[in-house]
Amino acid sequence: MKNKYFKDWTKFEFWFLILGTLSAIIITPIFKGSIVDLLYTLLYFWTALLLAKGKYSCYIIGIISTFFYSYVSYKNNYYGEIIISMCCTLPLMIIGLVNWLKNQDDTNTVIIKEITKKELAIVLFSQFVMFGGY
Repeated sequence: MKNKYFKDWTKFEFWFLILGTLSAIIITPIFKGSIVDLLYTLLYFWTALLLAKGKYSCYIIGIISTFFYSYVSYKNNYYGEIIISMCCTLPLMIIGLVNWLKNQDDTNTVIIKEITKKELAIVLFSQFVMFGGY
């Protein structure tokens, strides 16, 4: 039943994925959601689970889900959510994917590094700039 992609998943995690997916599929029509609502719900759910499992595919799904979420936010006039999604979430997903792919050894194992003081300063400074701009 489970292929090699799910080989490191516990039964709980696997069934959490299945039941969460089924719940979203069942609940969406009850609350009169559209197909786009269902897609962004499923994609964000899968992104969170895959991120927790340390799968690089979480970034690809996360990038796609950002656009769905921005569309739903726009449709509901949640312009602040669009700004956060496109200016924070999307760049973080892209940066995460690039860093994941860039920092692998010959066996496709991600090399874990500690953040330097310079990198920490850049992150803090950029957060103040983004907060002020927002």
